[in-house]
Amino acid sequence: MIFKLNKNILIQDLKKKFKFKFYGNKKKIINNFCSIKYSNLNSISFLENNNIDKYKKIRGIVISKYKSSFFKNQIISKEPRLLFCKIINFLLSNNLKKKTYPIKNFREKFIKLNIKNTKISENVFIGENVSIGKNCYIGRNVVIYPGTKVGNNVIILDNTTLGVHGLGYVKNLLMPHVGNLIIKDNVKLGSNCTVVRGTLENTIIGKFVKIGNNVNIGHNVVIKNNCLISSSTSIAGGSRIESHCQLALGVSIKNNITVGKESKIGIGSVVIKNVPRNSLIFGNPAKKIILLEKFL
Repeated sequence: MIFKLNKNILIQDLKKKFKFKFYGNKKKIINNFCSIKYSNLNSISFLENNNIDKYKKIRGIVISKYKSSFFKNQIISKEPRLLFCKIINFLLSNNLKKKTYPIKNFREKFIKLNIKNTKISENVFIGENVSIGKNCYIGRNVVIYPGTKVGNNVIILDNTTLGVHGLGYVKNLLMPHVGNLIIKDNVKLGSNCTVVRGTLENTIIGKFVKIGNNVNIGHNVVIKNNCLISSSTSIAGGSRIESHCQLALGVSIKNNITVGKESKIGIGSVVIKNVPRNSLIFGNPAKKIILLEKFL
């Protein structure tokens, strides 16, 4: 995703503020920020690993640890992510505060809209720029943070929090959570769940996904269509659950893991490696189970 700024920023102005080393066009203008894979002519992004070859065609400003001939405009920092956080928090300070710690409740606005067959219970908090589809049920004490998108035929049970920021701190500075949470059609969310919005991407819950009670879903997670996520499961940030997967009670999935299509993960499993398509895994750490016909 690409996030536009309200005005153009000169790299020289940022250099004066943050005292970094810059190599490139001193008249360079920044008008957006993004993750490095979406880098564009007037963007700023950061790179933490040394896999520079993958990003040879980068045109925007990159914050990295080491100077590289591949990047025409480059900021050098010992801690690229931290400097990126400082810059974005500085540029978006007011907007981030409104999204991270919302105060105004737009519930009455949605009651007046009288969305077809959508029921919004008492004590629901709905933030700014939220959308809610038809035939939905929003349970008691649900909190929906700004920017969250809820599709049609969605059920959200009591005390669930949607679109909150996560625990993405970099040396006590919160990583900007400027992405949103998108819940597609025909999803059911149990009670006491927490679904975190994205940082530089969206968190996405696909169509016909069923989620039990007390489930925690981290930032930038993508759960594809027709998955079943049982109660007390935790899915850490950046993970991807492909379609038609089943996660049993109490599963824990490490950050940035991919679970292949049509896989099943057994009760209480701790997943620390990518899971191939159509796998059956179980244990701590979770391992693939091979079922022999003579035991069936």
